Amino acid sequence: MFACGFLSSCDGPGGPENADLAGLPKSYFIQQMAEYKRGARVTSVSSRLPPALMIGLSKPITDAEVEAAAAYFSALKPRKRIKVVESDMVPKSYIAGLVWAATESGEREPLGQRILENSRRSNSVESRDPRSTFTA
Repeated sequence: MFACGFLSSCDGPGGPENADLAGLPKSYFIQQMAEYKRGARVTSVSSRLPPALMIGLSKPITDAEVEAAAAYFSALKPRKRIKVVESDMVPKSYIAGLVWAATESGEREPLGQRILENSRRSNSVESRDPRSTFTA
């Protein structure tokens, strides 16, 4: 499944813009794909590329393809890629392609009422490097 492998990476770790698929129960994966297909699972920001890809690509996929993807991703072992840090101030960020990234300047800004998840190496995230890590 192109969307699953591209958005959540072939080894399923996901990222700040999408879900971690590695180790999800097979039945859950199948249920979510069925909900995408029938339009029951949507996003609050329909213009974002990741959910638009998932929704669009879920329509033509066959049950056998969903079953194969579910078996594959459920067999993968999840791994920790997100470090959680509590702070009032965070690196000033911008949208770099599909994800938030910290500016190179080192400037900081108030966190406010957000949860910010970003990577200092946005190029590794955009290239779907499986070693990419994130700070939330």
